[in-house]
Amino acid sequence: MLTVVVEQAVRDKLTEGLDEIVREGARRMLAAALEAEIEAYIATHAGDRDEHGRRLVVRNGHARALREVFPATREQRDWVHKLMNVLEALPTSAQSAARKALAQIRDAEDHRHAEQAVRSFAELFGAKYPKAVAKVVDDAERLLAFYDFPAEHWVHLKTSNPIESTFATVRLGTKVTKGRGSRAAGFAMVLS
Repeated sequence: MLTVVVEQAVRDKLTEGLDEIVREGARRMLAAALEAEIEAYIATHAGDRDEHGRRLVVRNGHARALREVFPATREQRDWVHKLMNVLEALPTSAQSAARKALAQIRDAEDHRHAEQAVRSFAELFGAKYPKAVAKVVDDAERLLAFYDFPAEHWVHLKTSNPIESTFATVRLGTKVTKGRGSRAAGFAMVLS
């Protein structure tokens, strides 16, 4: 019987090489899945334009590069993320009322009613929580941009979460396991 003895250092290098191959494969698969998801979403809404013929881009976070590449594109701030940011600036005792007031802005009948709801929010919370109110008032134009598009598209334009849903199963898996666990478990969650 032939026995092969492999030194630990050689075994570690082989393992590292295999791990890198798996990691690169996982990166490529995630990139392809995300690209396909984004392309499908963009194709669905490619024709959506406001009354001036401009496209609308839903975003969360900074968009300097987007403005440089597409200067005529209007921005729509993501309501899900904005809501979380505003609520974080408020004490727990005020969050329930603020959530209802923000929902009135987001779900208003039209642009005019949404602007009235922004003013009401500012009057209600401005004296005690100016930072939270500033997060809404300063971004009102970008939060309410979707009202300039046909009403049947409003539900899709309020949030970027359809794009983020690609990673929802991975996020759920890491919450259940309280982290990714081992390297192999992390890859299994990404690839499943």
